[in-house]
Amino acid sequence: MTLQNLQSAPQQSETARPCVLHVRTVNANGGGPDKTVLRSPAGIDPQRYRMEVAYIHPAKSDIADRLRNEAERFGCPLHLLGESHGFDPRTIWRLGKLCRRLGVNIWHAHDYKSNLFGLLIREVHPMKMVSTAHGWVDKRWRPRLYEQIDFYCLPRYDRVITVSEDIEAQCRELGVEPDRLCTIHNAIDLDEWQWPEKQAQARWELELPDDALILGTASRLNHEKGIDRLLPVLARLCGKLPKLRYLAIGEGPAERSLKAQAQALGLSDRIIWAGWQKPLHRWYRAMDALVMPSRAEGLPNTLLEAMALGVPVAATDVGGIAGLLEGGRSGMILHDDCDRWVDYIENLLTNHNLRKELVRRAAERLHDRHSFTRRMQRIMACYDSLTDTTPPRNRPITSCQQAA
Repeated sequence: MTLQNLQSAPQQSETARPCVLHVRTVNANGGGPDKTVLRSPAGIDPQRYRMEVAYIHPAKSDIADRLRNEAERFGCPLHLLGESHGFDPRTIWRLGKLCRRLGVNIWHAHDYKSNLFGLLIREVHPMKMVSTAHGWVDKRWRPRLYEQIDFYCLPRYDRVITVSEDIEAQCRELGVEPDRLCTIHNAIDLDEWQWPEKQAQARWELELPDDALILGTASRLNHEKGIDRLLPVLARLCGKLPKLRYLAIGEGPAERSLKAQAQALGLSDRIIWAGWQKPLHRWYRAMDALVMPSRAEGLPNTLLEAMALGVPVAATDVGGIAGLLEGGRSGMILHDDCDRWVDYIENLLTNHNLRKELVRRAAERLHDRHSFTRRMQRIMACYDSLTDTTPPRNRPITSCQQAA
């Protein structure tokens, strides 16, 4: 049976609510985009849209169990498609069949593979095409090859949602028409990111030293996240702050080299390698500050989460971070000169008034610009711009913009 046979499948009633299918590929433990995707169906207006989620994942892994548990927690209708290898043509057939069964009207992609598969399936199952561009941060050769697929697909989509203004500018350079672009910043459910536990209790539960100054990161351990350039800064800070400890949450391909670097810098007894952790609420609460030394980012959920839990943050000026932190009003900006990070981070850890003010402004920023309810209103406005009879090529997404 070929993909063309799908054309004989029954169509959904035209009077039904439009069905949106989010499609994402995941190969490891995931990250910020997964948190957004799995929460989205619960945030949509059920009178206006039906929303379901499909995940493409390696068949021989425990990823499916994790996704299933997360989807159940958020009440997310989930479809899992395990692949025996990196590019399985049968996945296209299975997704096409799913689209026909659900009566999908809007395909919402989140990565190069779902972008490409959506265009192929659209040939036999007409639907509107939406993609969220989360950013391109991994510069190894294989991800760079995947980027080229993204760059081919995105100009062919009806709408491209970007998570920051700099990614929107990149999409313009790729040839995505301006009236098809819409920036909708990442957001979190502020109610979920409340945690009654005090710092001392969190540290006791996690068996962390209660009298330490704890600087933390929560990220994948790879080159793009920049932890290799944070470690020399920590070595200098430890000479100034005897009680300083560094809490590294995450795993990844650079873990072995980072541990070797830390040992060479004499930091072995100052670092707590926590590995991959979920949920993160208690871990954030245990920190005195969170630092993000990334070389590349989109608009990271990690910063949103830490800010929501009252943790002061410092981060490099990449992606949408400067906008999120209001140029330094809601969090400290780390500029290119890593030598200056020592003074910045020392000030963040020891200046009580600065920390208190950053936390206050961060709470205001999240409430005003990054609540999940507000984000889903803008997402629905983007869908609304595709669900009437006006050709999308000729109509700008004014409703999406006005929802800002």
